[in-house]
This record gives sequence, C-alpha cells and structure tokens, in this order.
Amino acid sequence: MKNVVYKRSRYSKQQRTDLPLIKSLIVVLLLTAGLIQSCNHEKGYLPKAKQLVPQKAFGFKVGEVKLLDSPFKESQDAEAKYLLSLNLDRLLAPFQNESGIKTEASPYPGWETNFLPGVALSFYLSGTSRLYALTGEGIYLKNIRYILDHLRKCQLNNGGYLLGSRDGKEVFSKLEEEGYYPEFDNWIKGHGEPYYVMEKLFSGLIDVYKICNIPLALTIAVDLADWLQKHMSHISDEDLQKIMFTEYGGLNWVLADLYAITGNAEYLAMSKRWHDNGVLVPLTKGIDILTGIHANSQFPKVSGLAYRYRYTADSSEWKGAVFFWESVVNHRSYVTGGNSSNELFSPKDSLSHTLNPNTEENCNEYNMLKLTSLLFQMEPRVEFADYMERTLYNHILSAQNIKDGRVCYYLPLMPAVQKIYQSLYDIFSCCVCSAMDSYTRHSEYIYAHSDSVLYLNLFIASSLTWREKGISVRQETRFPFEDNSVLTFKCKRKTRLCLKVRHPYWLSEPMRLWINGEEHPLIPTDGYYSIHRTWATGDRVEIHLPMNTRIERMPDDENKIALFYGPVLLAGTFDEETAVALSEAHDAPAVIPGEVPVCQWLEAADEPMYFRLNVPSSVDINLKP
Repeated sequence: MKNVVYKRSRYSKQQRTDLPLIKSLIVVLLLTAGLIQSCNHEKGYLPKAKQLVPQKAFGFKVGEVKLLDSPFKESQDAEAKYLLSLNLDRLLAPFQNESGIKTEASPYPGWETNFLPGVALSFYLSGTSRLYALTGEGIYLKNIRYILDHLRKCQLNNGGYLLGSRDGKEVFSKLEEEGYYPEFDNWIKGHGEPYYVMEKLFSGLIDVYKICNIPLALTIAVDLADWLQKHMSHISDEDLQKIMFTEYGGLNWVLADLYAITGNAEYLAMSKRWHDNGVLVPLTKGIDILTGIHANSQFPKVSGLAYRYRYTADSSEWKGAVFFWESVVNHRSYVTGGNSSNELFSPKDSLSHTLNPNTEENCNEYNMLKLTSLLFQMEPRVEFADYMERTLYNHILSAQNIKDGRVCYYLPLMPAVQKIYQSLYDIFSCCVCSAMDSYTRHSEYIYAHSDSVLYLNLFIASSLTWREKGISVRQETRFPFEDNSVLTFKCKRKTRLCLKVRHPYWLSEPMRLWINGEEHPLIPTDGYYSIHRTWATGDRVEIHLPMNTRIERMPDDENKIALFYGPVLLAGTFDEETAVALSEAHDAPAVIPGEVPVCQWLEAADEPMYFRLNVPSSVDINLKP
C-alpha cells in the first residue's frame, strides 16, 4: 500500500493539465550569507450529536468579526468582486448536464470542463456564504438561493445523486458492480477524483446551512449523504482503501460534521470508513511517512481526524492530527509558512535543495490554516496562532494579486523566479477555486474565545461583536506598517473577562501595554499575556509591538537565510536584467555583512516596510513585503 501511495503522489495536478499561465514579474529573495444582525447566520444551528471532548476555545461565528481597512480587507474585497462577477448558470451547468436538465449555459473552461467539473460552484457556496455574513449584502443570499434551487432540481432528477463530474453516476455504478478500478479517477474524461469533488460539494452545502441558516442546503446534503451511504454499502473495505489512494478531500470530516448536525450515527460510521490506513494509521502511531507523498491530499483527511476526535474521544485521532501538524510545520515548511515542492512533501528538515518554481501549492496553506484552527479550538497553543500569522502574511497575501484577485497555483521560492498568477475565467484550477473560500476567511483567525477568555491572536484592524457577552471590541492598527495596536471596548454591562494577548516570537524588545493610559505589567505565560479585569465601555488597551530586522536560516544550510521585519518576510526587487541573471544562475545574491549586527543591515526607504540593504552585497538590493 505504501508503494502505491508513493507512486500516486509523483504526478501533481499542475503537471497533469498543461495550463495556460499569465506571468507577473515579482522576485522572491532568499539571501545567501558570506455579519450584521439581520443576516441571521447560524441563528438556528444547534448540533444534535453529543460532543464527547469539550473544546477549550471557540471561533467566533462568521460575521461577528469584520475587517477594517488593511491589506486583509483589500484582499477580501478583491475576492468578493471576483465572486460577484461569475455567471451562476455557467457554474451550475456541469450539474445540470449530469442530471439531464437542459441548459443553454456552457460550463466554464479549464478544469470546470475537462478535469473537475463542479468544484468551482462548491467553493463559491462557501465563500459567498461568508461574504453574506460579513457584509449583509442581499446579492450574496440571492445568488445562494438561486444555486440551491437549481441544485435541488438536479438532485430530484437523479434519485438523490448530485455531482458535476462527467459521467460520474456511471463511474460510481461500475465501482459498485465491479469493485475498484484505476480508471475511476480519469482526468482526461472529466471525472477526476470524484470523491474529492463530492466532498467539496458537501463542504459548500454545510457552510451555507451553518452560516446562512438555509434548511434547503442541509436537505440537499443529507439526501446526498444517504445516496453515498447506499453506494458505500456496495464497496468493500479493501476496495475503499484502494480508492483512497486517490485524493478524496475530507470526506471523513464532512460526514462527521453531518453527524454533529443531524445526530445520525450512520454518518459517523461512514466517516470512520474513510480512514486512509496507509497514511492515517502511521500518523496516529507517531510514525512520519510524509516524505515524497502528495501534500494537499493529506490536510483535509487529517482535519477529519481533528474534528472527529470531538465526537469519538479516540485519543489516537488527536495524536495523529497534532503529530502531522508538527511534522509539517516544524520540519517541512518554508519561512512563509508554506510547504511542498512540486506538490510533494520534502524530506524532514531538508529544504535547501527543494527551491524551484513549483514550491508551495496555494491549496496547501488554505487547508493547513483550517486544520490549525481546528487544533487551536481544542488546545489553544500559541504556536498554532504563530503559524496563522506567518502563513497569512507571507503566503496567503503574497499569493494573491490584490489588483484583480488572481492567485498563484504555486508560490515560487527559487530566487529571482517570477510569480505566475492564473487567469480568473479560463483555468479554474483547484487553487483558483479554493481561493473563493480562502480569501473570505481572514477575519476568522484574529480572535477566539472561551466562556471567560478572549484571545487576541492577530494584530489586524477589525471589529468584534461578541453578542453572547454583549461586548464589542474595535482593533485599530496599521500593523505591520506601524508597531502598535489599540483596542477599544464597548460593553452593555460591566463584564469580568480575561484578555489573552499573544506574545509574538519576533519581538525585538519586550512588548508594552497600557490600559486607559496606565501601563500594565506583562509576564507571558504559555505564550500569552493575561489581563484579568472587569471591562466597561470606553476601556482602551494600547499595545506596543517593537519590531526590527531579523533572519531565519534554512534547517539544512545555515548560510541560506531569509530577511524579516517583525513577522513579515521581505522580498528583493531587481531590474529585469539582474533578475534574469540570478534566475539563470539558480542562485541568490551574496550578502557580506561582516560584523554588522542584523538589526543594522537595512535602512528605511520612502514607503513603510520598504528597505535598502545597507551592507555589502553582490548586487544592489531593495526589499519590500
């Protein structure tokens, strides 16, 4: 089984598709050293299944945290503009074609026609439901209801089955009758990874139900799950393990979630069958088998372990999820927080020779952030919050063109290699589609809470409305362009609460904090400063976050370094001639700092967070985020 998994992992989605690409010259530097109330979101959602392991922290409901002016708000707005530009009938066309419903609309081209039809609509549902909760704009809800109505017609016309994969129903029938056959996953014939495609539809429908409180979304999801149950009754455990050699997303996660929503134990049993023994069993035993396997296939199934643990109390599931996270973040991730080279996991602590144009598939970080959020909710460790910050600033924002919303499939870390942004309307690769959800989630990582604790994890301009407590918090900051953040409280009544402020690992000096103008002594415990206080309207918390230049080294080559300012990775910008020469040489410019301390390597340029290198180097280097 292990050999089959490894063989399957050798071919990336990008290699299988020969996609047209649009290029934009930006150089990455690695230096070689010498909702508003009316939205009604989640109002009626109460899980029916009993959670066996209590959470120590909770994310706020979508819409309770809204972004204020910042790069993250610009990023979210760019994605929102893109989502509103998409034609709903073209997104629906793959489902209508497969259910025998006549449509004059043609599917979008690229992966939506040729490889993974229907995936774009599924991510569209997730992203649009979030944007509705965040903005309250009726166009999002109108679009969601339009899609649901048409999906339901497709489903009723197909006996509960619903998918956009070309000839998908025939593929599933053949699996039932003949058992596993390799060609069930056929990208050329338009039914690539059909279980992955199904999981994305489940995810989109569940998001719509939980965020927008639309019962029809749950009805469609439940009927599809019941169809899947009948289908799985014809598939042996042996054949199902073979099927799981192919990417199947987080079917174990969405089925466990359906169990939580409905209380139907059959869905939990189905979730447990989607357990890839070749990958998940070793992880639950603390055995690292990640080297050389396809990276993005693993994140959703591990998220399934982390989520299902709440309802099974099987400690091996928690152990496996945490061990996976630590194996990826601490031993296989680059300074951006991203991971993978040519979509595969690198050998442990061996990254210096993996830099190429195809590092860091964008889907990976989207899925790792989701996993990290699940882990934080069960065990609010500061390293989970540290990872969120590193990855949001240095991969997620970096992989998006803020001007038009295009995103990268890969974020290249090879020195002087160009970023390549994919077309918005011609490709619809997995990374273009997952971005529809990914870039609407920024606000969900800033805060978390328990009944008596408010966690401040990220210093991002935002407003929080904690309805259950009658508390509103407004965080005003230009971080990281400035080194401070101000929180202002508004309370319906005085409230006793512990505010836990994350202690950043990148501070150049101790953090300082003032409450209503009076400095508050700070002693970090487990990565947080804890402020126990009875809060009232008008309370003001000022936070000073000293930053300076710092470096991080490759784990297997200490002379290969990256320059940061605070938490932000800096990239070198060069003229085209210099960039081409560096790229052809497969090398980064040499820096010869001598005895100059790192904090003095840079001098400020004309714009915030823009710098000039102030020590000798092989070429002139200007730097920016």
